[in-house]
Amino acid sequence: MTNSLKHTEETRILFGKRLKARRLMSGYSIRELVSKLDVKISPMAISKYENGKTYPSTDIISALAKVFDVKSEDFLHPFGNRIKNIEFRKDTVLSMKKINAIEKTVQSHIERYADLMDECGISIEPASINKTEIKCEDDVITAANALRKEWGIEDQFISILPFLEKKGFILYEIKETEEEFDGISGKAGDFPIIVIRKNLNPEMKRFTALHELGHLMLEFCPGTKQSTIEKYCQKFAQEVLLPTKKLTEIVTGLGERKLSLLEFAIIQRKYGIAIDIMISKAAQCNLISSETLNSYKQKKERIQEFKQFAVKSRYIEETCEMFTSTLYAAYTNKVLSIERAAYYLNLSTVSFVDRYQIF
Repeated sequence: MTNSLKHTEETRILFGKRLKARRLMSGYSIRELVSKLDVKISPMAISKYENGKTYPSTDIISALAKVFDVKSEDFLHPFGNRIKNIEFRKDTVLSMKKINAIEKTVQSHIERYADLMDECGISIEPASINKTEIKCEDDVITAANALRKEWGIEDQFISILPFLEKKGFILYEIKETEEEFDGISGKAGDFPIIVIRKNLNPEMKRFTALHELGHLMLEFCPGTKQSTIEKYCQKFAQEVLLPTKKLTEIVTGLGERKLSLLEFAIIQRKYGIAIDIMISKAAQCNLISSETLNSYKQKKERIQEFKQFAVKSRYIEETCEMFTSTLYAAYTNKVLSIERAAYYLNLSTVSFVDRYQIF
């Protein structure tokens, strides 16, 4: 029995579609792909694989996977099978009605997200969640810095949203106007998911994403008050954004000079953390006195110009990039037609052409 007959037509077609999508997304012609393989194979054979006429041997599949830097099984395992059944965390102030509305919106996005990844032949590994038991505030600080070390970002200050997506979290920015909602987290099948309000400023988007990351990664003792959980998740987000050690170096490096908003604005621009959060953290770490903190709060209430400067956003805009960057690359490399690209963006074909076509 030949190799091609050992597999169903459905399997051969699925493999072929994902192979072709991978090749086009990588920008290779069939001949270019052949030249990169460490096994001997003809362009005609690749063409037959892509058209679902024959099925490659295990050695050839391994060679193809090596070229595309994926696992061999990624050619046959639909991504969508691993990304179903959203479950948000229950410890939230949101009503069930609001949670259900958010879930419906996110479910629609995730279905398109999964379809797009499958159509482009892309498989993503879900983030590994190793929960840390939290008994006190020091445990939170330890967990945050252990995570920075594990992820290799001890001395780096990164774009949080794209970084989390690359680590295997699904992020979605929802058009939500109610100010009681900043973010929520949960799971979609195998994948941890973080939803944040789209119209938050850059600093608050970063903080909210990491606050929700805290809900996903921290394990609290039974009976822990909800207010304590929120406080610890906020502490976790602060520490990941700007570790206490780094903040201490910055503040003590100023010597005897009085801290000014200008200096905090410089830190804000570099590290993407709001001035309010920095000053609160500095007080908690005894880097500034309670009198200084109270003076800051009172001045914000009394002087409008001072308040405007203190709450101003200064960090570059961050967005969730995985979905749109994949879609644009797929359209550019002719993996997707105009109609399919428009579908994924929830646009009519005419609207897509008007918005994105140059000619």
